[in-house]
Amino acid sequence: REHHGVCHDEKLGAEMAKLGISRFTKIRSDAIQRVLAFGSLVIMIIFFSIASENFLTIPNINGILLATTVNGVLALGATFVIITGGIDLSSGPLVAATAMIAMSFGQTELVNGFANPKALFGPWAMDLPVLVPIVIGLSFGALIGAINGTFVAYFKIPPFIATLGMFLICRGIALWWSSGNPISFPTAQFQAIGGGMMPVFWFLSLAAIFHIIMRYTVYGKH
Repeated sequence: REHHGVCHDEKLGAEMAKLGISRFTKIRSDAIQRVLAFGSLVIMIIFFSIASENFLTIPNINGILLATTVNGVLALGATFVIITGGIDLSSGPLVAATAMIAMSFGQTELVNGFANPKALFGPWAMDLPVLVPIVIGLSFGALIGAINGTFVAYFKIPPFIATLGMFLICRGIALWWSSGNPISFPTAQFQAIGGGMMPVFWFLSLAAIFHIIMRYTVYGKH
């Protein structure tokens, strides 16, 4: 019995050692990937700084940050989908349709003293409080997300097929809603939430919220 107990302890110790080595290898591999990614970014910055004297200027940096905010917000949402083994092809047209719908309720009635030439609706939809177009836009996005989730979770439709169909639907909604025309002249309040460097602020705020959800909540961990 004592011999069997010693053998069992040795096997247990060997398994724990293998598990520890496996964890160390995985952590080391992740660390190497992060260092390589960061190193690649540094090399690119150095290269473009040498290639162009305007690269590391404040206006150019601001332009790069603003250009990446939309894709950054999309990437935050896609992270949840990809972690669960899914994919969402509808996010791009959904952004376009949401922007069209929200903007149509964020227009000002008068432009230089004249009626708004790009008005989509009548005076009842003009000069509304800024929360109205925001809530409408978020509600539309949530509705499309719920439809995608229902198709995938309950009807067992593959995410690729479900979101590809929604991709085409959202593109059609964006064109139909605006009749293919731009929707312009927002109210001052609506313009303020997306003016200047505000998109960068919203992106960083959302990134911080998503980080807290993924790291410190039960939902994020599971």
